[in-house]
Amino acid sequence: MTDIQKQTTSLLVLLDTYYIPDGGFAGRRGGTVTGIRWNRGSREKQLIYNRGLESLADSMDLLFVSIYEAFGDAAWMVCDPTGRTDIHLNDLGHRIVAGRIFEVLATHCSGLSRKAQEERRRISKSPWRWGPEGHEKRLIEDFYPDSDEFKK
Repeated sequence: MTDIQKQTTSLLVLLDTYYIPDGGFAGRRGGTVTGIRWNRGSREKQLIYNRGLESLADSMDLLFVSIYEAFGDAAWMVCDPTGRTDIHLNDLGHRIVAGRIFEVLATHCSGLSRKAQEERRRISKSPWRWGPEGHEKRLIEDFYPDSDEFKK
């Protein structure tokens, strides 16, 4: 990791491992050349490993994304929710990973909001308020029913 940091000025992001159903830790065979068994893992070892990754990210000033926390115990985001035949993420699982990565980037990288900030300065309103005619008025009426701003 330090080699990468020396070679780039890019922001580095480290992810932990995602939730694996309990069946994914037992009796698995890897697809490696040597045919090594993948049955030495456990939830406890996974959590220890994930804490180590978080500690590493912290010590190296990297952004850390906890994919595991995003999943909770939602086994239905894995191709085989039992974990016995396939522990890869399904489409929903991949969306959760993408969302969590974006969430961490968005809360640490103000440049992602540059366009919205420029539009705010240009029209003195946030872009989400552009909506159809009366959109802003309806929002204010809904959220601030006592507001005098739109009363006739």
